[in-house]
Amino acid sequence: ILPEDHIEIGHISHELALDYLQEKQYDRALLLVSNSLSFFQRKMPANHPGQAQALRAMGLIQRALGHREEAISCFKQALRIRELLQATNAPAVAYECYELSLVYAENEDEHNVAFEYAQRAFNICRQKLHPNHIRSKRIVQHFEHLSRQLNG
Repeated sequence: ILPEDHIEIGHISHELALDYLQEKQYDRALLLVSNSLSFFQRKMPANHPGQAQALRAMGLIQRALGHREEAISCFKQALRIRELLQATNAPAVAYECYELSLVYAENEDEHNVAFEYAQRAFNICRQKLHPNHIRSKRIVQHFEHLSRQLNG
């Protein structure tokens, strides 16, 4: 049994939340990711990578629930932490930008904002990820789709 302040507690809650998200059990996912986020905020230094992971997962759940503003807030907080901890062109930064772009793309009035985040994610992918990387492929496809919409 792990002590209550062991870092794996936060990681396990996070992974279970993602499993429940995939199963569309959003209430359970939300509870677990809230526990994970709370753990990292209480037990780890400020802006710990685990906090960014939990915020990203929270954003995914909020988006799945249709809570757009909450999702945007979570993704922006995760992005801020990633930028503080890593280079501004790190793959993790690209992933947060991609998620923000997806949320903004849901609203036609915000396609320009979506495109800006998608373009940033796309540029990072071109620099840092192999073209066949699964996330790179998704980011490139999304960027190209938005490009066609805005220029088409």
